[in-house]
This record gives sequence, structure tokens and C-alpha cells, in this order.
Amino acid sequence: MKKETYYFSHDYNTRNDFKIKKMIMKLGYTAYGVYWGLIEDLYNNDNSIRFDLELLAYDFRVEESIINSIINDFDLFTVNDGVLSSESIARRLELRDARSEKARKSVAKRWSKNNDINTNVIRKDTNVSERNTLKESKVKEKKVKEIKDIKEIEDNHTHLNISNSDYDKFVKTYGKSITDDYISRILNYEGNKNYKSLSMTLRNWIKKDGVTAIPSDDCFKYRYEGKIYSLPAEQVEAFEQEKKLIGKAMKIINTPEGYGI
Repeated sequence: MKKETYYFSHDYNTRNDFKIKKMIMKLGYTAYGVYWGLIEDLYNNDNSIRFDLELLAYDFRVEESIINSIINDFDLFTVNDGVLSSESIARRLELRDARSEKARKSVAKRWSKNNDINTNVIRKDTNVSERNTLKESKVKEKKVKEIKDIKEIEDNHTHLNISNSDYDKFVKTYGKSITDDYISRILNYEGNKNYKSLSMTLRNWIKKDGVTAIPSDDCFKYRYEGKIYSLPAEQVEAFEQEKKLIGKAMKIINTPEGYGI
């Protein structure tokens, strides 16, 4: 028995056991106290202590005859080859060890399962991270390719170009897809040699086709020849130019907050 275990089960009805009652009737409750003292010593020594009648009598401060009777007259203990033990304690220790082993295996199984879960979580997180990295890489490659394609077209038509700020304004107003599509069409148009400004040509083509700007409350909106046009609030100069070019034919629908006509 392991020394770190300092307790054992004590049946609350022990004194009602037939053997114990016989012992108490013959020897009194002093014997009952000695009985539990012997039980404690046996638990503390793995159910095995040397049977020395004289030493035990001295240890419990009783007559040797009382010790001898407790051990031999009531079938409570066994003595084999000078060793005192208890069959009842042997059964209880065997049951306790079996429970301890079962608990140990249960804990080991639970830890193994948790480790497997943690490993799977780590693998899953790694796979997700790798997929996200791959996705980000593809998006970046696509964006670089789009910029490269526009750059190649512009290189073939060096007389036409558009500033980054104007390009961003068109994207904000009409969206990237429409803006890029119109730029590509203009640069591939055979008659574009007569154009001097890509930005102005882009604006004219979009206006001619009646392309509707991305809806926004904070923008200039006006109607011209039955079609509605929009300009972002920051494009005040462009709006003023439109007013001069179109004149009274422009029907203003909305102006950004804080702007006076």
C-alpha cells in the first residue's frame, strides 16, 4: 500500500457486526478500541505486521491475553508464519486498487483525447491560415496583373494617360469595373489619336452612354436630356465645368450639404 494514503473506509455499523458484538460482550469496549488500532496499523503497513504478542500488548497498554483473544477468538484476523493480517482489509485494498487503476486509465484516455483534439485544431488552423495566405496571394497577383495590363495599354498610347487621383475619382463615382472597361475601350479605339486627354475623353464617353453613378446622398446630381448624372461631392470643379458647358439645360436635382448654388 502506498504511504501517501492516510485514510480508509470505516463502516458506521461495525459495532453491530456479529463477530464484533461477541468480542465486546467478552472483553468490553477496550477491545473495540484495540481492534480499530490494529486495523489502522494493518492499513498503514500494507495489511501485514509482525505478530509479537508482548510488543502489541505493550503498544496498546493491555494484557497479552486480551490481544491474543481479539486476534484468535473471533475470526477477525489471521496469523500465518508470524505475520498478522486481515482478510477483510485484503478485499478492500484489492477493490480500491482496481478503482484507482480504472481512474488512472480514464484520465490517461481523456488526456489522449484532448491531445488529439488540440492536434486537430492546430492542423485546422494551419490549413485555414495556408488557404487565407494563398487567397491573399491570388488577389494580389490579380490586382498586379490588372495594373500591368492597363500600364501596357497606356505604354502603347503614350499621348493618353490619366492621373492616379482622377482614376480614383472615376472608380469612386462609377466603380472599378466600369472605369477600367471604358479606359480599355478608349485606348484600343483606332481614332484615339485625335484625343488629348484620357480623363476628359473618359468622362465624355461615360456621359454619352448615360452611365449612372454609384448612388450617394453626398454628391451632385443633375438631369440632362432625360438622363441623370452624378458627381462626388469633392468634384466641385468638374461640376462647375458641367454647368458652364450645359448651361440652362442642366436641371440640378441634388447638391451636397453645405454647397450653395
